[in-house]
Amino acid sequence: MDEALLNATEFLKRMEAPLMEYLRNTLEQRMAFKFNIDLFKEFIKIIDEDNESVVSIKSFNTKMHAILSANEIEPAFNNMTAQIVEKMEGFQEKDSGWALLRLTHCELNLNEFKPLRGTNFIPSPKYIAQKRACVNVRNKDIYCFKWSIISALYPVNTHLEKTSSYEIDDITDSVIVLKNGRIINFWGLDFPLKVKDISVFEELNPSISINLFGYDSEIKKIRLVREQQTSHCSKIFICNKCLQHFYSTEKLKSHENDCSKIVAKMVSPEKSTLEYRHFERQTDVPFVVYADFECLLQDIQSCQPDPASASTTTLQEHIPCAFAYYIKCCYDSNLINSLVSDLKWFYINHIQKPKSSNTLTLDEEKTQREATLCCIWYDCYLFVKELASIDGDISIIPINKELFMHSSLDALVNNLAHKDLKTVSGVYGDSEKLSLLTRKGVFPYEYINSWDRLNETSLPSREKFFNKMSNTECKEADYQHALNVWKQFNCGVMWDYLELYLKTDVLLLTDVFENFRNVCKNIYGLDPCQYYTTPGLSWDAML
Repeated sequence: MDEALLNATEFLKRMEAPLMEYLRNTLEQRMAFKFNIDLFKEFIKIIDEDNESVVSIKSFNTKMHAILSANEIEPAFNNMTAQIVEKMEGFQEKDSGWALLRLTHCELNLNEFKPLRGTNFIPSPKYIAQKRACVNVRNKDIYCFKWSIISALYPVNTHLEKTSSYEIDDITDSVIVLKNGRIINFWGLDFPLKVKDISVFEELNPSISINLFGYDSEIKKIRLVREQQTSHCSKIFICNKCLQHFYSTEKLKSHENDCSKIVAKMVSPEKSTLEYRHFERQTDVPFVVYADFECLLQDIQSCQPDPASASTTTLQEHIPCAFAYYIKCCYDSNLINSLVSDLKWFYINHIQKPKSSNTLTLDEEKTQREATLCCIWYDCYLFVKELASIDGDISIIPINKELFMHSSLDALVNNLAHKDLKTVSGVYGDSEKLSLLTRKGVFPYEYINSWDRLNETSLPSREKFFNKMSNTECKEADYQHALNVWKQFNCGVMWDYLELYLKTDVLLLTDVFENFRNVCKNIYGLDPCQYYTTPGLSWDAML
């Protein structure tokens, strides 16, 4: 008997050439299809002591596999051969009693497959074309995906639908250089392009991200790049009409009721001209207070969130333990010096050396509980009363550094020249100690979770500087820097280190933002402290 009739690998190897040729011909005719292989075998089984037997034909098949290009056929066939051999071996090892007589025949099964992918030109639906908002290049090849990318990155003024308008030498090139200098990498991609290969294109071109939509009586989202929508980690729900995103189906449904009613309103002719009117914002804000807090981070025990719904898990409670502030006056520094002098006197006489108080009697405790006016803070009442007597409004503009500068404080400080660190130098002088402070320090936020730890007489180990929020550990160089700062500034307890760390942060922040203010005032003639956010500043700078 021919050994190939007993060996599945040999049997399928003989069948490989005619099957592969048939599959290639099918691909040329259909452009895409799915196939699998059924291998039929004859088995025999002894059923009693008289050696009576029964013969049965059994089949071993594979899952359907989609084919879209010729180079996918051979790997798919080899993979199916391995699957069939593995199934046969598993069947015979189960002590079923069946013994192989011979391989009878092999069947090739084909299914129609119409994948969603780019192909040659298809006219835009009338509903889309009437909007005159989409470019649909009339290509006569299989590279419509390339033409769509090219038309987006190299916009032309006339005949947007013609391929000749984009001045492409050879659309089949793997790397295409546009006339405006943009380079598009299509290396290794097969065309017409499959939807699953769009992510490969994005990896080849990191500055490009693709959103894909389909149309079948209405516009439907097929593939959206999440990073363009939100940095939120929970599930999002997107409106098909306007592409706004929401974090629950209820909010999406509420929005959809009004979405179709939203229309753009054109401004009236008398209001169609933009003019700069905020001339007061060209003057300096007289007082700017740079401040920061430090907190004890106490862990919070909470239940496990439901992964099926959007939720926020509270990990820690922030309990303020220290604050520092620096007042920048753009007029007379003597006012600040006077304020600092008063604060020093108050600190020395009332905080550093608090007056001892006698234990209250029962009558005094009763009077204290029933009191409606706190005499200790009566000066605060007088202070507010005096402020109220001043003519004009007293306004405060709260500003977060991140609203204008998105880099870390450490990175921003490194961008400054030594001469720009005027505030830090004014406090610590131009000394060796100053060089230790002209960079962002490190602090064991997670470790400081109680007041007692602020009385410890040394820094904790490097492992205690691990940051849960960023999931990063303290580098050895940063830890050695912290040890050096502790030593050079004669820190006795953790409270000393916290005070120095907080004070330095505020002084560095002052220098960074004051430098930013100077740049904006020199270039745009505007003080950033007159604005809440970057868009407001940018808008007035444009005008």
